[in-house]
Amino acid sequence: MTSNKLLSILKKNDLSFVEKRTLFMGIVASTIFSRTNFKKNEDLHSYVNIFEKEFQVMNRRTKEFGFAKYVYASRPLLFSRIAKLLYGLDKPSALNQLINKHMAFFKNSTNHTKSIDHKKENSILADMELNDERNNK
Repeated sequence: MTSNKLLSILKKNDLSFVEKRTLFMGIVASTIFSRTNFKKNEDLHSYVNIFEKEFQVMNRRTKEFGFAKYVYASRPLLFSRIAKLLYGLDKPSALNQLINKHMAFFKNSTNHTKSIDHKKENSILADMELNDERNNK
């Protein structure tokens, strides 16, 4: 999961709505692109369901609830769809509700398996997140 520091900054009331929305978009991006919590793309369904419900996402072609199956095949595509929805968000109460749902999702240990891999990561961002998780213990 993303840094608890970022989440605590997000919960403060001294940020403007635009700053809060932008920071939350970064946290969502970090969550989706991280393979720590979601090893496979299919594992993202339970997390992304938060946004699908909130924005009442419907597949235009099949008229089914949620994003199309091909969207889950690509994490960047999945995040771009969510980012577009978040960018269009204009109600602070709706943003706060999404933030609370995000935090509640990760507080429930049944929704995901939290395991820190001690393998060597290949990116600087992954190293920073891994170090941050180790320091927060």
